[in-house]
Amino acid sequence: MEKSILDILIEKNEFPVIFIGSGISKRYLTGYPSWEELLEELWNKTKNKNFFGHLNKIREKLKQEGVTDDGELDFLVNTLVATEVESKVNEKFYDEKIEIEGLSQKEAYKQSISPFKKLLANRFSKYQIRENYNNESVEFKNMLMKAQIILTTNYDTFIEDEYNSQSKYGIKKYIGQQGFFKQTIGYAELYKIHGCTTEASTLIINDDDYKRFDKDSVLISAKIISMLLHSPIIFLGYSLTDRNIRKIIKDFTGSLNEEERVELEKRLIVVQWEDGISEIKEEIVIDKDLGCRLTVVKTDNFLKVYKKLSTINQGVAPSEVRRYQHVIKQLIVERGRVGELNSMLVSPSELDDIEKVIGNKNIVVAIGDSKIIFNMPNVVEYIYDYISDENEQNIDTILRFIASQQGKSILPILRYVNDENIDRSNLHETEKRKLRDRLRKQGNLRVQMESLLYKAEYDSIEKIIRESFAKYKEYSLIAYNFDKIGTEKIKDYILEEIKKSKDNGEITVETNLRRLSLIYDLKKNKK
Repeated sequence: MEKSILDILIEKNEFPVIFIGSGISKRYLTGYPSWEELLEELWNKTKNKNFFGHLNKIREKLKQEGVTDDGELDFLVNTLVATEVESKVNEKFYDEKIEIEGLSQKEAYKQSISPFKKLLANRFSKYQIRENYNNESVEFKNMLMKAQIILTTNYDTFIEDEYNSQSKYGIKKYIGQQGFFKQTIGYAELYKIHGCTTEASTLIINDDDYKRFDKDSVLISAKIISMLLHSPIIFLGYSLTDRNIRKIIKDFTGSLNEEERVELEKRLIVVQWEDGISEIKEEIVIDKDLGCRLTVVKTDNFLKVYKKLSTINQGVAPSEVRRYQHVIKQLIVERGRVGELNSMLVSPSELDDIEKVIGNKNIVVAIGDSKIIFNMPNVVEYIYDYISDENEQNIDTILRFIASQQGKSILPILRYVNDENIDRSNLHETEKRKLRDRLRKQGNLRVQMESLLYKAEYDSIEKIIRESFAKYKEYSLIAYNFDKIGTEKIKDYILEEIKKSKDNGEITVETNLRRLSLIYDLKKNKK
């Protein structure tokens, strides 16, 4: 059986570049309008009548001027009507016939804010997620964690809100043309190319807006091309007839040579909603107007698509890569200027041969004082290995890791931190003192139970989960009901939660999950 394009991408294990269109917001947000529905809504605010009659007149005029393509006709009608509605809304605002929340006449004048665009920003600044997509929403967030960069034409903040609710480090957001004029890190970045509700003046909707955008779209193409040969490009929430997607694809395919165009065809995927299709159907589309072939995935089972893309795993999340690259760049630039960089190769091979020697092995990159380089775990790895009773580290390394953590940070430690191990270790006396302090402060089960933020009686994990509490509350309630739930069930639960962080490439653990892990440790290992 021939492999699907998504399975091939997973095998290659490459973080994708993901374009997200209005179809995604329309799928998950209640009352999310199409472009036409939005214009009608705004048209009605100006007290004008016969909206569709006006659209018909503009369409006929455009046809007489020689515009025949249906997609281009719809686009031009919408931009021209948006221009008219903007003029009417602004006039009514200036005449004080309508009020716009969050905008005064003085602010509109001093800050050159279009009242119409402020009204538009207000319209999309609040949203409500549909309840019947809870499972799909979870996998949508997991998929976002695996995007190298995300580009969207949506105004709302749904994407960044979902991403930041899942990631401890968040996503770097660029609005409008921000980010296209400068060199960026290129990981865990969101480009809101049609503007964002947080900056009303950036919204692109009228005729002049799109003319300026089309003029500057070469910047977007350059950004995509710079990553093209390393990252698959996936369009979600767009139709292949959508003028925005066609313009973007056409711009960057027109900049490619023949060899690059062939490479693009293996990496360009449009995931298109098709009602009633529970499986994933693929077809190769040859589009002469776009100048390329591409794979169109048709399905209503977005859950399956998200799950597949979520399995991409390079050992660290794009948000972590961005964080590291920023730190490394700062270190190299700032330390390099004053001549304080040093090189150290922890390998039996010379640098010239290292690439051949390493091959496909997992590697570690270390930053720090060259006198103190040893293999240190992160908190996620440490807790996962501890709870699962798996450990390949030597005891000195583990004790040094525990001693390096902030004094108030909570960790399960009893299997390693005891007087005998501390005395036998090669740690410095300062580190040994920190370990004894930690054992004294965190080794009391009663104190840890009293520190729980939430206390209510439940007899199973399932009942707590069904309440759909925030995670920190869920962790606290499970810890409070430890004896009723049982050690093994809590062990499995902790491992499952920590694994989610591992799969997302994260290296920190929420405080209340740490406390649950410590209470598990005290219940199981306290002598």
